[in-house]
Parts: sequence; C-alpha cells; structure tokens
Amino acid sequence: MPKPRPKASPAVDGTPLVTSNSPSDGTVNPVVPVAMAAAAAMVPPVSMAAAAVIVPPVDDGYFRLRNLFNDCFVIATVNALHACSTLVDNIVHQAYHDDGLMQQLKALFDNPRLATDVRSFRDCTTSAGNQQGDPEDVFGNIFEAMTDEQKALISFKRYRFERCGCLGGQKRQLGDPQFRPELRINLTNVEVPSITFAEALQTTEAPTDGTCDVCGQNRIRWKENLPGSQQRYLKLSIIHPRNDLGQLAPVQITAHKSSAERIIRARWNLISAVEYHPGHYTCLRRGSNNDWVIQNDDRVSHRSRINKYLAGYTALIYERIA
Repeated sequence: MPKPRPKASPAVDGTPLVTSNSPSDGTVNPVVPVAMAAAAAMVPPVSMAAAAVIVPPVDDGYFRLRNLFNDCFVIATVNALHACSTLVDNIVHQAYHDDGLMQQLKALFDNPRLATDVRSFRDCTTSAGNQQGDPEDVFGNIFEAMTDEQKALISFKRYRFERCGCLGGQKRQLGDPQFRPELRINLTNVEVPSITFAEALQTTEAPTDGTCDVCGQNRIRWKENLPGSQQRYLKLSIIHPRNDLGQLAPVQITAHKSSAERIIRARWNLISAVEYHPGHYTCLRRGSNNDWVIQNDDRVSHRSRINKYLAGYTALIYERIA
C-alpha cells in the first residue's frame, strides 16, 4: 500500500505551510511557507551593488541643482550665466590659484551633468547665510572676481557729457569712459502699470538738469552707452517697485523683442533671464531648438515663448549679433 501523505503543519511564525503535489513514487516535496513562496516568485534576487545603482544624470547640458536651503537666487544666477557659452568657456579654461569664488564657479561650469547643488559656491559669493538673497548681489560679486578678459566679454562703455553756456554751448565729455557690467532699468518711480521697452531703456540714460557754477546758465548732463569692442554679452537689470510688504510689484514692459532687439546701438538676442515669483527665483533660457527652457532648481521644463510683458523678470542677458 502507498504511504500516506503527511499533513502540513504551521510554520514557526504561524504561516500555513504548503506542499507541492507528490511524485508518483509517493515521496513528498519539501514544504515552504506560502508567504515566502509568493515573495520568492515575485521578487528576483538583487545584489547590493545593483540596489545602489542610481538613475544616471540627464546629459542635456542643463543644470539640475537642488535647492537645499533658500538657494534659488544663487541657482538662478548660475543658470543664467551658463547660457553665455563664450564666457563659460573662458572661465572653465582659466587657472585659478585659490579655492575661491571663481574656482567654485569653474567647478560647476566644468560638468553641469554631475553638479548637484551650489552650497560651496554660495559660501564664497554671498553673506546671506541661509536666508533668501538677491541675484543681483551674486552677479555683482562674480563680476568683481572676473579677470579683465572675462569682464570685457560682458561690459559696455559709458560716456558722460554735459552742455551749458560755456564754450558756446558745445557738448563736452566728462572724464574717461567707464566700463559697466550691466545696464540698469530703474522702474521704481514708474506710476503706470506698463511701459514700452523703449521707454524703459530711456531710464538708463535719462538727463539731469542743474546750474553751471561757471556760466550760471542751465546745465544738462547725460550718459551715452556704447558696446565694448570685445563685448559679447549684455546684462540688463530691471529694478521693480515694491509693495507695502516689501515684495516686488513688477511693472509690465511691452513691445519687447526676444530676437534682434536694438540696445545701445547694437542688436542682441535674448538668451537667458532671471524670473521672480513671490519668494522664489527661476531661470529662463533659450533652448537649442529656439524654444525656451525653464530651470526651476533641479527641474527642467520647456515653454514655447517668454512672458509677453516681461512681468517678473529682474535680469535679462543678451548675446550680441555679429
């Protein structure tokens, strides 16, 4: 007579045991807990090395920098400057003799795919601690640390003139031309909700009136800006008014062209911008397909066009058209 099949007994943890069908010879296959058998069937064994594998960074040339603690104003600045390819190439191939601001910026620019955050760079360029800061301060500190060759790529010439009753009312130049890293559009005294881009540019060269100490007649002083001979990029800073809470209350700027815009007697293409949202900064960059890329900390998305009225932008960076 065949031997009776043994009954399954509970496992130590109380899980019922299951036996597979007995072979024809009457022997019994080993018993295993139901839960363990199901798990083994569903989950393949994974080595520790395989478990540690992380999805490789996206290699599309854009930064994906984590905002660890109020870092967005630094991240937006780095992303905006990264659009200046000639300047970036100069920074990356420059030898720096300390581990300061420019060396940290070089380390970021050298491999955007592997860069994860801006904390080391932030410690060199701002005294804001862990508080929210202003991208304009970061831009300014970077410019001051640049070499003369790098400054020439992003600087224009500013001439100052005056005219009064002296010398028969002739136009006179005051001092030597100055190299300036940015063109400031000051909208703090604008009392209308919107102005044209041409009107906004006039605030950068607005004349001032006074009285000449020599001839006693009315004196007018004004500025004229010209692109530098080596200048490749132009940065516009837009200073918006603030509301009663100290937050930016952006003025709308109309009739702006993102391509072939005429500024300081040259034509320029917009390549990047710093955009302000309440309590947060992002960067907008011209993409390789002439679309627009939004860099929001470690997230990258695409947009077909920039904001129509330039509302919320605090800095615009242009590339000169040859």
